[in-house]
Amino acid sequence: MAMTTNPSHNENSGEHREEKASRRPGEAAAFLVTIVLLVAIALLGVSLWKTIDDDFKPAETVASADAGATPAAANDPVVLTVDGTQVRESEFAAMLQSLPEQMQAALANPGGRDILAEELVKRKVLEKYARDKGLARQPQVAAALAVTQGEILATAALRDKLASLAPLTPREIYDQNRDQFETMVLSQVVVPYEGSVIAQGKPAPKEPEAMALASAIAQRVRGGEDFATVARAESADAQTAEQGGRIGEVGRGAFDDEVEQQLFALPVGGISEPISTPFGIHVFRVDEKKNRTFEELEEALTRSGRQLQLEKEIDALVKNAKVDYNPEFFRGRD
Repeated sequence: MAMTTNPSHNENSGEHREEKASRRPGEAAAFLVTIVLLVAIALLGVSLWKTIDDDFKPAETVASADAGATPAAANDPVVLTVDGTQVRESEFAAMLQSLPEQMQAALANPGGRDILAEELVKRKVLEKYARDKGLARQPQVAAALAVTQGEILATAALRDKLASLAPLTPREIYDQNRDQFETMVLSQVVVPYEGSVIAQGKPAPKEPEAMALASAIAQRVRGGEDFATVARAESADAQTAEQGGRIGEVGRGAFDDEVEQQLFALPVGGISEPISTPFGIHVFRVDEKKNRTFEELEEALTRSGRQLQLEKEIDALVKNAKVDYNPEFFRGRD
């Protein structure tokens, strides 16, 4: 994020000097203390993974970073050194950009730079203490570092993907994603099983027995019983049971891929097979299907169409990834 100066600041510099002259010393001091405290608090949330402990990073990462340091150094001067640890201009700029925008504006001057430098020195001293104590090897710290590093890399990937997207008109985005704008109105009956969310810790049948109960309910409504009546009598989800099982309108992404495929494949009036989720075992009925028109979505696509493009790119990456879940940790997954 490039910092820009406000032209009106120079034009009204006389007014600013007059305002500063009229400010009481106590007010100025309080303002400075507030800025220092806010910067200190904000810096506590800034990533430490880069500098706390190089031993934590994979060897190839350290090697590649060292290999690329020399060419970049000419355009990235050292602005601060703390106990031998160099801080380059790029790190200082990244630190400033990590702060809230209002705080960035308050610090975008020589005096603010000095305040940020003082807080950065404190952080570097603490980082050295952590390195010397080997704190990065503590399981909780190592896990937090891994999460932070992953967030930084994921954000970089999103920016790279977004920059690579060819610009499309709202109409082109709509035409290429018509299936994503399909919605349906659903009703459900939910049967609890032991350990499910809907059971809320109360006694409930084991999952195979609950599946048999749900299958019997599906057969009853397929045989002609009124779905709303059955839902009011049998569903463990009190909120939808009161409405005759009605969930309302849902779109793509409301369920995981496997459940979504089953539901969108059903015709209007179709009754699903029992579907087990961590919430409970569901028997769904498709009450209505809709396709949202371009006219309905034009404004939203104009505003956030590129976000939809980006999500499609991410979905493609996820589909090509090999993912293995631990079934003992994640219920409802094989």
